Amino acid sequence: MPYADMALGLTFAFLLAVLAEFAFMRLNSAPELRAVILVLLLGVLTISSTLWLAFRLSEIRLELHGLLSIFAINALFGVAVVWLGTLVGNWLWQLNLLR
Repeated sequence: MPYADMALGLTFAFLLAVLAEFAFMRLNSAPELRAVILVLLLGVLTISSTLWLAFRLSEIRLELHGLLSIFAINALFGVAVVWLGTLVGNWLWQLNLLR
């Protein structure tokens, strides 16, 4: 089930974004550094999980539009998951868990 692998990867990206945002707030890092790290996180997520899905689905022999749709869906869900992760990480920071 390659889509279960995609869901697992998106869950991992969400948790990584929560941890990253919490660490950003804890270390009081600059917004520019936050932006660079989150863009890199999105790039690594999108490329690695899309390639993983493409190689897993290669037995089915998808056409180019099928592979592009997988890439687009994965990229859009990746952006949404990382965005939600940053919101949850910021919310966790505001709960004052470590203060």
